[in-house]
Amino acid sequence: MYELMQIENGKYVPFVWNEKRQKAFDEIKRRMTIAPIVAYPDFKKHFILYTNVSREGIEAILHQKDDQGKERIIACASRALNQYERNYPITEKECLTIVWE
Repeated sequence: MYELMQIENGKYVPFVWNEKRQKAFDEIKRRMTIAPIVAYPDFKKHFILYTNVSREGIEAILHQKDDQGKERIIACASRALNQYERNYPITEKECLTIVWE
């Protein structure tokens, strides 16, 4: 298990999740799920898929460009890797992100 640290006054101190941080996190989640951030898919347009992997998990974000050429999020997904998948080379983890349901 990792302990999260933050820097205060030039020193590392434990990161503490408090009510102020929870409210900020809840507001970010709320704003990420409403327009103009999230859009409905338009099946007449091309989709753009971004993937990301780490030692612990994978994520994918599906985008499309709107009529002004700005990318809009259609869907996001992530999950933890199991004990076997954590041993995959990075290229196989990237492929896993593309084919995972």
